[in-house]
Amino acid sequence: MRYARRPAAAQDTASEGARLLSGTGLRTVRNRDEACGRRRAEEMNDRKDSNADAMRSFGALGSVGLSFVLSIVIGVGGGLLIDRWLSTSPWGFFVGFLLGVAAGVLNVVRASKSIK
Repeated sequence: MRYARRPAAAQDTASEGARLLSGTGLRTVRNRDEACGRRRAEEMNDRKDSNADAMRSFGALGSVGLSFVLSIVIGVGGGLLIDRWLSTSPWGFFVGFLLGVAAGVLNVVRASKSIK
């Protein structure tokens, strides 16, 4: 009679089957499935939120870079116009370039303060 008892795994399977047939096990399985579904939905929402945050950061950085380059271009253009108008060959270019870089740095500083 040593082998008359079922192994523990078989007993667990039988009791699980009995619980499922009685209905209480089905509620437990449904609750577990619903909890897993909610958890998956929350994880997907978190992923969407993090993707949206990353895209906002990329947009902010792109606009900062573009404004930096445009301020230098506008400064150089203004310096070249002053050179042509006053016939001060390289000095208007250099002054315009330096003013453009200063304006670009100022834009970067302002944008970095607003991002935080």
